[in-house]
Amino acid sequence: MVSVVSVEESEKKLKRFLCPLAFNTTGIKGKPLKDILQDQKIPMIFFDNRNDSDALYAHFGVVLQGLEDVQLMESTTRTTTSSRKFLNRLAKCIEQSGLDNRDLKSWKLAKEKGERLFKPELGGSYDVFEQRPICNEIISYWVGDVQHLPKLWRKFHSRTNRWRDLVNEETKKPVEASQTPELPTSRAG
Repeated sequence: MVSVVSVEESEKKLKRFLCPLAFNTTGIKGKPLKDILQDQKIPMIFFDNRNDSDALYAHFGVVLQGLEDVQLMESTTRTTTSSRKFLNRLAKCIEQSGLDNRDLKSWKLAKEKGERLFKPELGGSYDVFEQRPICNEIISYWVGDVQHLPKLWRKFHSRTNRWRDLVNEETKKPVEASQTPELPTSRAG
């Protein structure tokens, strides 16, 4: 079983959309979300877990476990050391994922529509995240960030056996860093 989790990076939005009650309310099987996120036996696909890990720990005391970082997996599939020097963004990975043209076009359109609503440089405003109900374009934008993660995971997971231990080790570092006494990004200021 593979779980997909995506958490909005902005501290303000995170606090508004996810309250402590959401992490401690038990589900049908009697397990709260916090326990699921902290269960090493439940794999969760992330793409660059740094901000998510930091924010979840700082605001809700969640220590993520069972993480599988698709961004790190992707980097190990490249053929040369120099090509692995930088990590690709999610958009590039999705564009190179082998999606058919129709799905890729639909994904790009959803991303563009969402960005036009919230990016000031495109005429948008972050206030769009304060509106209720949340508009469909923003929901589609968020869905676009996670809907292809299982496909990317399947594509890269089978090709990363040689690097699996390193990927697992590197995936844990942001979780550990989020629990240090220094002030990570989401706790500063």
